[in-house]
Amino acid sequence: MSEWVAIAEVLKNEDELVSHINNIDQLSEKELELKSFYKQQINFLKNEYKEKKITKNELLKKLAETKEVYQIYHKKMQDFLNLNYSLAIWEYQQSNVLKKDLDYLKLKKDYLKKMQAIKNHDDQKLVTKKLKKDYQILKKTLPAKYIIIIAIISTIGLLLAGLLVNYLYYFKIANNGQGFSFKNQNHITAFVFVCIGILLIFSFLIFVVRNIIKRIFLDKDENLFKTASIGFAGAFTDTIGVGSFSITVATLNATNTVKNVKKLPGTLNLGLTIPNLFAGTLFVSAIQVELVTLITLVIAAMFGAFFGAKLVSKVDKKFVALFVAIALAIAGVLMILGQTGIFNNIGTKGLTGWRLAVGIISFFVIGGLQSFGVGLYAPALAIISLLGMETIVAFPIMTCASGFAMPTTAWAFHRDNNYSPKVSIGLLIGGIFGSIAAFFIVFVGIQGGIGIKMDNFTYYLKWFAILVMYYAAFTLLKKYLNLKKATENQTLKVVENYYQIYETDFLKMFEQKLQSISQLEILDQEIFEQKIFENNINLLLWR
Repeated sequence: MSEWVAIAEVLKNEDELVSHINNIDQLSEKELELKSFYKQQINFLKNEYKEKKITKNELLKKLAETKEVYQIYHKKMQDFLNLNYSLAIWEYQQSNVLKKDLDYLKLKKDYLKKMQAIKNHDDQKLVTKKLKKDYQILKKTLPAKYIIIIAIISTIGLLLAGLLVNYLYYFKIANNGQGFSFKNQNHITAFVFVCIGILLIFSFLIFVVRNIIKRIFLDKDENLFKTASIGFAGAFTDTIGVGSFSITVATLNATNTVKNVKKLPGTLNLGLTIPNLFAGTLFVSAIQVELVTLITLVIAAMFGAFFGAKLVSKVDKKFVALFVAIALAIAGVLMILGQTGIFNNIGTKGLTGWRLAVGIISFFVIGGLQSFGVGLYAPALAIISLLGMETIVAFPIMTCASGFAMPTTAWAFHRDNNYSPKVSIGLLIGGIFGSIAAFFIVFVGIQGGIGIKMDNFTYYLKWFAILVMYYAAFTLLKKYLNLKKATENQTLKVVENYYQIYETDFLKMFEQKLQSISQLEILDQEIFEQKIFENNINLLLWR
């Protein structure tokens, strides 16, 4: 096979892969819209019964008929997703095979020669962009199996190293010279939380290997080293108590890494779960907070994150961009107040009565905010201090609440295809190294070895983080305004009560609406099935 024929084969294969990826994205969106419309009509039918406009038997009959029609279209959507998913993975694998035949030294030489030749071209920017895009397509990508190996070895190796250094050296520093003892209730509590953290880390790693890795092709062109570097920076600042989400959001926006802003919260939550669990697991050894307070606040944050993840998929891109921008700005105010010393209380180590109830509700809310891509640390510190607790107890509560809450959102984001898989993996791998680097350099080295207090080290870094937070809020606000401008001429969608409008024709019109939403007639299922059959491709399930 000649070089030009090989290049043509790769480009053709990549075009078909992109086509299947676009189908998956569009079908995922339509599937959510289909489900949302079905639930809305179900609620309308139930309201008709509550208002005594239909009998219970009529309601049950309508619900059964509506569900039957919905399931037909839901299954059709699933079939199309399965076909496109199977073909996309096959095309992705084929591209990697075809790229082995390319002479990359010659390819780069030709690329540089062409770039040199268009220096004085009339449409230099346009041609340059096309050349860069074609060259990027032809470049080799790291196979998924190698990314899996890197993620597994990094997680296990660095976690083991961190725990050994923690219990053999840092534990005494964190506990005022006192070594670990099974007779100490605080030490036992901390050890139990460490075990929970380790279990969650390995459970989530299995989830990543079994599910997320398989979808890397969806954003295959993203640079793994770049996203890992972003994850490293975010996790490093997170581990020393500054927070990771604002740094990561700002950098992802600056590099235009997550192009669909609606996928930003899911990418953050899935990518930074294990790094956050690392921080919670490594630093929970110095627990000085009452057990009931710690457990209830952490569980409240976990439930908030779970419901928040469900809510993210139901709102549009404009809302996500505006909401996160405002929330980041508010979190920035809380961090500024913290920097001025307003939250440095000398109070209790736990909460009781109404204070505990307020704390539970508050942590439920900020757990939900975390699902939208808003960091938990700044609002958690403010809540803990305003409720009269010592600031020193905030760290184990923050790290455990943030780390333990994030895995609860994983499946919801994954199910709705509401994240960028390769970016998430990059954040995960880089984040693990960032967490461990912060632990070894700042806590073990600077605090333990040199004896510099953490407050002095992080004070100026937190001011930098506040600036970054407002930069992230500004960029998201710009995205919101651009999205608003792009859709301001569109007609506002009003949810109609189909039974109230059509009554006897309800089922017929309901089915027509499902057909209109799904638009399955655009895709030819037989062509996909024929391609699967001809190439002997295994049919895989999208979820």
